[in-house]
Amino acid sequence: MTAFETPESLPYSLISEEEKREVHLEIGRLLLKNIQEDDLHNHLFDIVNHFHKGANLITKQSEKNELAKLNLQAAKKAKASTAYGVALRFLEESLALLGNNSWKNQYQLTLEIQIELLETLYQNTQWERMKELSTDVLEKVTNILDRVKIYELEILSYYAQFQPDIAIKVALIALEQLGIKIDQNQKGVSERKIKNKIKQQTKSLKLLLKDKKVEDLVDLPKMTDPYKLAAISVMQKVTTALATTNFALFVEVVLIQLNFCLNYNNPPQAAATYSLYGVLLCGIIEDLDFGYQFGQLSMALLERDNITKIEPFIIHEYYGCIMYWKEHINQKIILEQLLNSLQKLVNVGNNEYVSYLALDYCLIKFFGGCNLEELDQDYNKYSQLIQSLNLEYSRNYIEICSNMVVNLICIDQPKYFILIGQSQDQEVQYIEDFIQNNYQWLLFIYYFGKMFINYFLKDYVEAFNNSQYADKYVMAIVGYICKPHHIFFFSLSHLAYYPSCNRDQQKELLKQINRNLNHLKNYASHCPENFQHKYDLVEAEKARVLGQNWKAQEFYEKAIQGAKKYEFIHEEACKDSGHTKSSQPLAV
Repeated sequence: MTAFETPESLPYSLISEEEKREVHLEIGRLLLKNIQEDDLHNHLFDIVNHFHKGANLITKQSEKNELAKLNLQAAKKAKASTAYGVALRFLEESLALLGNNSWKNQYQLTLEIQIELLETLYQNTQWERMKELSTDVLEKVTNILDRVKIYELEILSYYAQFQPDIAIKVALIALEQLGIKIDQNQKGVSERKIKNKIKQQTKSLKLLLKDKKVEDLVDLPKMTDPYKLAAISVMQKVTTALATTNFALFVEVVLIQLNFCLNYNNPPQAAATYSLYGVLLCGIIEDLDFGYQFGQLSMALLERDNITKIEPFIIHEYYGCIMYWKEHINQKIILEQLLNSLQKLVNVGNNEYVSYLALDYCLIKFFGGCNLEELDQDYNKYSQLIQSLNLEYSRNYIEICSNMVVNLICIDQPKYFILIGQSQDQEVQYIEDFIQNNYQWLLFIYYFGKMFINYFLKDYVEAFNNSQYADKYVMAIVGYICKPHHIFFFSLSHLAYYPSCNRDQQKELLKQINRNLNHLKNYASHCPENFQHKYDLVEAEKARVLGQNWKAQEFYEKAIQGAKKYEFIHEEACKDSGHTKSSQPLAV
């Protein structure tokens, strides 16, 4: 007996490998036979592991099929605990147990195992293996409702790999097979046409509602058509890819979903559809009350139906794109809700929306005036998290946002402020790639960041130039929290640049400033806490450059008092600067 053997373990060590397999198989069979059904879940791993050690002794295919089902259950249990490596092993064992003709003899079980395997590979970011498997499975599956499940995972996979165009192509193929033909070539559609389409839909909807309220839509019956349900599911999976690269197509897909709800009743994901429509209302046509009502509707549906799969999406859309148009951004409950949802996602392994909620959390703190050193720590933490999830698009986005903060903290660096990459050359290469692939969200946040930093550091020529570039992409970010801040700093950058212009240029700048003031005035009328002091500051700066000093002083005073009242301390400081020096208001 060796130092590592006990009397109890010695007999087992003397048993042959063949006998060990027989023992484990018999133990597995006995455990499965005698365990209560409601207790099976608690002992699932033990039972499956015993069977695994003796599986090659099983001769009947019927018993192998039952063991394959047990392995599938074990894989689902492992996935629920984010033990994806363990889940993969169970799923691979399930497939090995199925017969050569399983697609014919055990179609539903084979399909379920393959879909679980694809999902687990997605969560493990094993893209190449996932691609091979999905191609193989699609060759075996002819039922469109079953194929949709594979298409959806492909959409998520391609987007996670920074290939949104391929994700969109897959979605359009799936939708066409479901009877919905959509033209992909909509990148040249004008902003006016997009706005008119949303306005026309909204006009029709208000007529349809008549004396009813938006909140009454919560009581629509449930959608039952399986093909419509599948189409809604596909459209929601491709939402982010569309929003970030093909905005006109994004709008069309959102409106199709809305009309599905109105004509065929509410699908389980209705809350997501209504929130997306609310974002369009707020961010594009600026019908802020109606948009906010749809945001509230989405939250009511989420609370009533408790659909955990879409909770992160709703939280992201509501707090990141809708709520702040009507509610004070510096409410503690907002950050608490985002952190709570973020932690849930980390625990269950929902990769995509971890990054979105992390960005929402950091940007709300940024625009709310959080201490920059504290915010830098937040960005470092979430950047590492997103890096570990292998999500390239989100990694680029958070890198740009994080470097905005770094540049504001480290003001004693060279004049060229890098927002992405390790050098100026790398940054240029990134932007060329973004432009080539039409990554509109990334292009917007990059140019917005450049404008913001250069304005803050009083390089008004560069601030002005970058504001022009950012403005080209602002519609694509819809109602995201950056939009009103873009209008605010765009206006300040133009007014700071105004004295350097000739008379004709000044006239054009003032036209744009007046348009922006109309936007800010509308925002302030709906949420003075967030926007009134911004409107007042732009009015003050406009009066200053026009030589209307008495009017400028009046608006500076109002801006200072408003920022102080609603605890925008960083913006209170910028108003003090403009007020006392009659020159440049600071940012954060």
